[in-house]
Amino acid sequence: MNTKETIKKYIPKKYLDPILEIRRSIIKRYTRKISYSQCGEDIIIEFLLRDILKRKDITYLDLGAHHSSFLSNTYYFYKKGFSGVLIEPDFYLFEEIRKRRQRDTVLNFGVGVSNKKEADFYIFNYRELNTFSKEIAEETKEEATLEEVIKVPLVTVNDILERYCKICPSFISIDIEGLDLDIIKTLNFKKWRPEVICIETIRPSNRQKIQEITDVLAKNNYEVYAETYINTIYVNGDLKISELR
Repeated sequence: MNTKETIKKYIPKKYLDPILEIRRSIIKRYTRKISYSQCGEDIIIEFLLRDILKRKDITYLDLGAHHSSFLSNTYYFYKKGFSGVLIEPDFYLFEEIRKRRQRDTVLNFGVGVSNKKEADFYIFNYRELNTFSKEIAEETKEEATLEEVIKVPLVTVNDILERYCKICPSFISIDIEGLDLDIIKTLNFKKWRPEVICIETIRPSNRQKIQEITDVLAKNNYEVYAETYINTIYVNGDLKISELR
C-alpha cells in the first residue's frame, strides 16, 4: 500500500478533503511560473483574469504577435490550453507562428487604421523592430539594418474582431511599432470591450511614455492596472475590480 492509499484509509474523508485543498492551494501559490512576455505581463494578466475576475475560459487577440513564444503575451495562455487570434504581417514570422500555434487562428496581414487596403511594411534584420511607420523606420535605421520594404494587406481591428472572433476576447495585446495609439483610437469600444488590454506605451524614439494612450482608454472607461515600463495593462472599468479584491 503506497503513502496516498494509506492516508486515504486512515484519515476520514471529511478531514482529508480540507487538508488536500490546503495542499493544492500552497502548491498553486508557490510553484514557480514561467513568463514568456517581455516583463512578466502574461503572469499579471493571468492573475487579473483568473484570480480576481475568476474567469475559467480565456480568449485573446494578439496584434503584432512576432513569435510563437519569445516575448509573447499570449503563449503562456496557449500552453494552458486556451486559444485566440494572432496577427503577424511578416510572412517569415507568420509561418513560424502558424506551425507552433496550431490551435490558434494565425493571420498574415497588418492592422489598418484607415480605409487603406495595403501599406509599406519595413522589415529589419531584428524582426521585432518591423514597422508600418515610415517615421519609426527612419529612426530604427540608427540601430538596425533595413532589409526590405514590401506591400502588405491591411485589415482594421474592428473588422478582425467581426470576422475572426466569435466573442469579444478576454484580452487584447497590442504591439504594433509606432501605431499602437492609432489602433486604440479606431477600436469601437461601444461594441468591443475586452476585460484587459495590454499595450506597448513606450515611444520607440525616446523611450518616453505615450500618455495619450492612457487618455484615450480612460475616456472609454479603462483603468491602469499595472505598469511594466515597456507595457501598460489596462482593465475594463465596468468590472469595478477594486470591489472584487
